[in-house]
Amino acid sequence: MIYINGRFLTHPIAGIPRFSYEMCRALCRSGREITVVAPAYAPRKEYPFPVEYYGKRKSHLWEQVDLYRFMKGKNNALLISFSGLGPVLYKNHWPTIHDLSFWRHPEWFSFSYTLFYRIVTPILVRRAVAVLTVSQFSKSEVIDLLKIKEDKITIVSNAVSPKLCPKPNEAEQVISDWNERYVLMVSARDQRKNFSRTAQAFLSLNQEDVKLYIVGDSGTVFKEKGLFDFHHPSIKLLGRISDEALSHYYRHALLFAYPSLYEGFGLPPIEAMANGCPVLVSDIEPLREVCGDAAYYCDPNDTASIAEGMKALLTDDRLRKDLKEKGLQQIKNYSWEQSAQKIQTLLDKTGYL
Repeated sequence: MIYINGRFLTHPIAGIPRFSYEMCRALCRSGREITVVAPAYAPRKEYPFPVEYYGKRKSHLWEQVDLYRFMKGKNNALLISFSGLGPVLYKNHWPTIHDLSFWRHPEWFSFSYTLFYRIVTPILVRRAVAVLTVSQFSKSEVIDLLKIKEDKITIVSNAVSPKLCPKPNEAEQVISDWNERYVLMVSARDQRKNFSRTAQAFLSLNQEDVKLYIVGDSGTVFKEKGLFDFHHPSIKLLGRISDEALSHYYRHALLFAYPSLYEGFGLPPIEAMANGCPVLVSDIEPLREVCGDAAYYCDPNDTASIAEGMKALLTDDRLRKDLKEKGLQQIKNYSWEQSAQKIQTLLDKTGYL
């Protein structure tokens, strides 16, 4: 039996929790026997994988105390943490490092968050049997910053959730915003996502018939809770929305903007590609790796460059069509089945037949 750290079930299924959810689902579909161990306060509902509830603590205390105690009673069974860290004292463990933003840019996060992760992460990955990460860029960061040997690290990429993929012959959801022309942004509202500069770039275009829609909410770990000081009728903050609604927003957008300052992978651009939406992204190494030639690139530190990219995609129908077609080809490089097979191969290699 292989156990999965189920703390991700206590969070909305988006971003890293979505990665964890889809990896568990894919492993179950492949025939691998797993059990997700979740805190007692996690939602009790039907999941596509077995869930066992254990312990009374919450957050990091649940991982470090309750989950550790659970695993100590399982005869040194393997624990995989797809959502990030896990019990630092448990050695037969595969944690996942999605990115090292807290190390590269501590100014973006609360002091307590940065301090905890900078202390715990190096200890945990050095004790772990294997380390998972989501891109070649993140692997290089782990090697460089945490001094982990390359052969200890396995890349397991993100992919697009089936819930965010358009379904053939699906009737369009009736949402009033479909009558509007808009640029879409999707992500948690933290500083690295570059919302303020993007809003400035958008407003500089003076496109009165085009709106900027921003999907996502703020988190407790970020140093600045506010988004920006813009209160403009052309900018709409939609907050958290359902997967079904998000898929439709992707599909009807004129373009998807993601001029992020730092990423480990960057999942929203390939979600947009899967829905036939042309994407504008930062010219940074991880997004070059993930998006290939299927995106229009801009300098995330230059408002004029972001504005130029938006203008090019808003005014050039041929360019939008070209990027849409390339995007639909690019997403074929990513699937949960391929990622689950990476785990299967590593399990076989390490003797978990």
